[in-house]
Amino acid sequence: AWAMLLVPFVIGFAAGGGWGTPVFLLLGIILSFFVARYPLVLWARSRFQRFPDHGLRTLIASATHGTMLGGLLLGRYELWLMVPLGAIAAALLAVHLLLVRLRMERTEASEFLGIGTLALTAPAAFYASTGVLSPTAFVLWLLAVAYFGSSIFYVRMRRTDQEGADCLRRQQGPDPARSLVLYQAVALGGIALRSVAELVPPLAIAAFLPMTAMVVAGVFRRGGVVDVKRLGFILVGHSVLFTLLIVAIFGTVRV
Repeated sequence: AWAMLLVPFVIGFAAGGGWGTPVFLLLGIILSFFVARYPLVLWARSRFQRFPDHGLRTLIASATHGTMLGGLLLGRYELWLMVPLGAIAAALLAVHLLLVRLRMERTEASEFLGIGTLALTAPAAFYASTGVLSPTAFVLWLLAVAYFGSSIFYVRMRRTDQEGADCLRRQQGPDPARSLVLYQAVALGGIALRSVAELVPPLAIAAFLPMTAMVVAGVFRRGGVVDVKRLGFILVGHSVLFTLLIVAIFGTVRV
């Protein structure tokens, strides 16, 4: 989740032109509200019946800090389009909390919703860096969502490999490996078509190739014990590589 939050943020301000005081303020806002989100998730898991111990203190302190920084960002730099971006994020968070309450937060649709919410840091950071909410800001959001979507299917495939056929029957769906390959093909095809239409840089697809290589290797090397911690570090490493490639690619084009 931290990678899904911060990777889009980094590619947003890097593609926009780099650091500045508004970007620092935005980072503080993002981190404050991300911390404030956690007690709400725990509350939703209890079906809104019991607020977590010390959660109210965390919620109030974090939300107050984020709101103060937000007021400074708006008042000093007049980045008023942050308001609708924040409203969209808040609405998506409300939907996520409802899904958590219904025990549906592990569905593919819910996980994509979560990725889409966290990746809003890309257009926000681009806007904070440039002062303009151009189409490039949302291209960066789309690239981040497309990239992290692979992890949903990849982790599900590895979990199925470890738990075996019983897990697949419980899921009552297609083989996760088949879904993973299909998703990766659609994602790469969509990016290729957008590059032909000059909506993304032609080399943008290169940032997805390391993950694609891992997907292909994983599909052909099924089975084995899954070390969750090791898998997490591998995915974070791929996220760092994706960030470096996207930043390098957008650094060679005029945005």
